[in-house]
Amino acid sequence: MKFMKIGTKPDTFYTEEATRTVISDIPSDLTIRINNVCFLLHKIPLVPKCGLLQRLCSDADDSDIVTIDLHDVPGGEDAFELCAKFCYGITINLGAHNFVPAFCAAKFLRMTESIEKGNFVLKLEAFFNSCILEGWKDSIVALQTTIKLPEWSENLGIIRRCIDSIVEKILTPTSKVSWSYTYTRPGYIKKQHQSVPKDWWTEDVSDLDIDLFRCIITAVRSTYIPPPQLIGEALHVYACRWLPDTTKSRPLHSSGSQTEESREKCRRILEAIVSMIPSDRGSVSIGFLLKLLSIANYLGASPVTKTELIRKAGLQFEEATLNDMLFPSQLPTDQHFYDIDLVAAVLESYLVLWRRQSPLPTDNGHMVRSIRKIGKLIDSYLQVVARDVNMPISKLVSLAEALPDVAREDHDGLYKAINIYLKEHPDVSKADKKRMCRMLDCQKLSPEVRAHAVKNERLPLRTVVQVLFFDQESGSRSTTHKPESITRARQAPIEAEAKEECDKKVQHEVTKSSSRVTETSEREIQKRMEAKMVRGDSEKGKERKGETNSTAKMMEPKQRHGNAKISSPSSLSTHLGHLHHSFHRTPQWHRAPQGGLQPNVRLRILLCYFNCRPNAGGPQALAGDLANAALRLAQTKATHAQSLIPLLLQNATSSLDHNRLQMCQSSNNRAISQLSSANNDFNSDSLDTMVEEINTAARATNDCLNEIQDKGTHFSLLATINADLIKLYEICIVSTRYFTVEDLN
Repeated sequence: MKFMKIGTKPDTFYTEEATRTVISDIPSDLTIRINNVCFLLHKIPLVPKCGLLQRLCSDADDSDIVTIDLHDVPGGEDAFELCAKFCYGITINLGAHNFVPAFCAAKFLRMTESIEKGNFVLKLEAFFNSCILEGWKDSIVALQTTIKLPEWSENLGIIRRCIDSIVEKILTPTSKVSWSYTYTRPGYIKKQHQSVPKDWWTEDVSDLDIDLFRCIITAVRSTYIPPPQLIGEALHVYACRWLPDTTKSRPLHSSGSQTEESREKCRRILEAIVSMIPSDRGSVSIGFLLKLLSIANYLGASPVTKTELIRKAGLQFEEATLNDMLFPSQLPTDQHFYDIDLVAAVLESYLVLWRRQSPLPTDNGHMVRSIRKIGKLIDSYLQVVARDVNMPISKLVSLAEALPDVAREDHDGLYKAINIYLKEHPDVSKADKKRMCRMLDCQKLSPEVRAHAVKNERLPLRTVVQVLFFDQESGSRSTTHKPESITRARQAPIEAEAKEECDKKVQHEVTKSSSRVTETSEREIQKRMEAKMVRGDSEKGKERKGETNSTAKMMEPKQRHGNAKISSPSSLSTHLGHLHHSFHRTPQWHRAPQGGLQPNVRLRILLCYFNCRPNAGGPQALAGDLANAALRLAQTKATHAQSLIPLLLQNATSSLDHNRLQMCQSSNNRAISQLSSANNDFNSDSLDTMVEEINTAARATNDCLNEIQDKGTHFSLLATINADLIKLYEICIVSTRYFTVEDLN
């Protein structure tokens, strides 16, 4: 900062209440009144240098005491006092902080060269040109003081010349910057940096009023020299300097210091900053945009400002991090801490642009990667906001459901968010739990998460059952796709061990889930199941008498089931006995690996379904859910079995082998056809025909195995698949035809 000293005499001015005068032996003959201050001065030193005073005193005699009112002098009494001291020859110190009012007052009093040589205006102009405009901080300080005298400063050209000087220095190459500047970025140590940072000017410029700052930024941008990112950094520094910080803590809404006037000033600054953000993507960070959006929500900015911020944030949402999104809610009516509504608004803006750019996102690798990055980000955000004890479930679900299916490659993150919310909100109703868990796709859960889910007591029973089913389905799929080079001797123990472990999980989880039923109901259900199993064993013995040793005969579907629904407990017990019998009378080659589900376990799974969905259309619809899932799995298994038969035909060593395999292929073709047509109606007679065809295929496979000595991996796997088909459809038939309200109650 530079200063100029004018005058040599000591300061003899003094103030007494509202009167300012100078110590002198000569009585005062000139009274100047400015606002509430009265100056008692002398004509001789002032009138010769002030053209205005000469005109006002021209009609008065030299001996008269003249009183003049100068209430409109720019700069007020302080600026006039500087001019008066100059006239008296008293020493005054001029700098950037008092130059503008002194210069405006001197111009007002017409202290120019035409009045007297070496007058005050000339000296002030010399100081302005040689010191203020040449200095960096001097120009900024002088420009800032013009806000008190905007019209005078504009008319005298002070504002324009200061802005030109500042812009010229901003555009100076950093290698030529030799003046001092303010730079207090965290972690920046000037001694360790030899070069000048590109944004060296941003902090000093942030001291300016918003209107003057806008003039500087507009002038700099008009040159197209600084990159948009540098303009964005200047806006960021200015916002941090003048706008409230809403990201660290919730501001007080009824604070005495935060008056409406200051809020209005902040709103004006915010709207100006938003209007100055360059349109170039990346000119400001997504974190800065989200911060401005939070501030706009707190200050009650105009809808236009909020909409523009949401649009800009949506364009760069892919660059956001979790910390960028964790800003608190600012509305006084919101009890929850995190402002999830603003995140939802930005996500919606992003999705609109994403769908517009790629109508078929699956065909665009970049767009898929982009939306999946957003999916992971939103799931991480949900895991954080789920800990907010006051977070409404509707807001959480709405944000989670806003993402398209392609956004989540897996549902592990979503599951974690749901689990955290249920843990932090133990009083969530069953309906809300089901509403949350309906978002989960159990097929997209990793094995580790599925293992956690089946043990999670906070989840609804229906969700646990779904996880169990898909866990077994994925296990079966992985089994059928094992390399064919693995021998049966190595494969069977591994399959048996995996099946046993899986079934232990099922038995444990279903038992734990069923414990939610009252003790009385459980005892009654158990008695009925025991009675059904006893009847089934009795009928099993009778049927075994008619079996031959050479062929493993299967149940006849129409004899077992009939065409009418059976609702009485005795009828249900009889047909459950058939089901129980079919699983235990099947030859060893035709059974699932050891440790398979017991019939009573399957029944309890269905009871869990009924307990989870009491209003979902009745037991028929509930059983249909399980039957439909079994159908999908059976179709997969049948298709895989059919793909194995041509390989066996190529390796057949005799005509008998070839004929048997062709018979098996034909039977499986018919079974696949029946599987395809059975999707729509589980109560039709086509199910009986379908099971009969599957039984035929299984018997053909059995006959083939009895004739072929080389029982290798292919034949063992084919037999296991056919056995699984029959077992799955026994569940379909029984669950669809014989479970009624009377049976389950």
